[in-house]
Amino acid sequence: MLTSLYAAPYVLDSGSASTVGTVTTLSAVRAIPFIRASGTPTGTVTTTNLFWADFAAVTNVAVTLTTLVGLFITNPPANPTITNLIGIDIAALTRGATLNIGIRNNTVHEQGVATSIPGTPATCFLRFTGFTTTTRDVPTFVDDGGFRYMAVQEARFLIPRPIAILTTNALGGPFVTETVLTTTTGRVHAVVIDSPILVVRLAYNVQTAGSANNVTRFAIYSADGAVKYLDTTHATGASTGNLTFTFTAFWLNPGVYYFFRCQSSGTTGSALLSYDTVTGTFGASPTGAEDEVEGTITVTAGAAPSTIDPTAITSAADTAVVFRLDIA
Repeated sequence: MLTSLYAAPYVLDSGSASTVGTVTTLSAVRAIPFIRASGTPTGTVTTTNLFWADFAAVTNVAVTLTTLVGLFITNPPANPTITNLIGIDIAALTRGATLNIGIRNNTVHEQGVATSIPGTPATCFLRFTGFTTTTRDVPTFVDDGGFRYMAVQEARFLIPRPIAILTTNALGGPFVTETVLTTTTGRVHAVVIDSPILVVRLAYNVQTAGSANNVTRFAIYSADGAVKYLDTTHATGASTGNLTFTFTAFWLNPGVYYFFRCQSSGTTGSALLSYDTVTGTFGASPTGAEDEVEGTITVTAGAAPSTIDPTAITSAADTAVVFRLDIA
């Protein structure tokens, strides 16, 4: 082992019978970047970046490193007796005028980014190495209130379930045929994504064929309609049955989303397979001011709007189309 800094702030001789005192706080290394030794500060020190500890990259060294770890915390031996063992403890941060972040990792990928989503744990924000699939271990976060937040395994495919109220007919298995799509009306419904998924493929079912030059547009929006994660088209043509196509990968986290479709171009649009739904008591906004579950919106020339207003959706039954998302 090659050690640049070795700190042993409190060393006891195991052979000594002497009684030691009580230590409230014991620090192996304590760093105070700068401090005024005495007197009253009268000026302002402007610093762009202030680091309590800065682990710089290895440079100008002709060596090969197998693993470079910025901070490694070992598990203590059997002695001393420890009541609470915390690897990293971050106080409640409130002094930042703009940001107060406990841990920031610039390698984390944000939802909606179409590229560089890691297929393996090689690049990730948090990596748990002590978990196994055989024992079904689940990484768990616990807050001070005792509530547990568990990580959800990434899905390989999803058939997102609609939030719309299904009729007895739909629960029994049969579906209905959605109204023919046009370039002036978009049909949209809320769905639940149960697991995180890297979406690459979409599949849908055509019940009534459109014209040979028919193109269908699909889009996915956030629950508030402010973010559009997908906006793509598929040359449906006069085909019927199950159709599938691929596009640039994008990431969806668990949550509620709105699924949109309309005819993008062509003489006549298709009619897609839909769940048999009703817009009764809770199928539509109870007061007219809440988000609608399913319905239609006005579009221009077969384009998906950059944003949608869930409260402005015109409620309509049988607009919860059946579709499937896949990772390949």
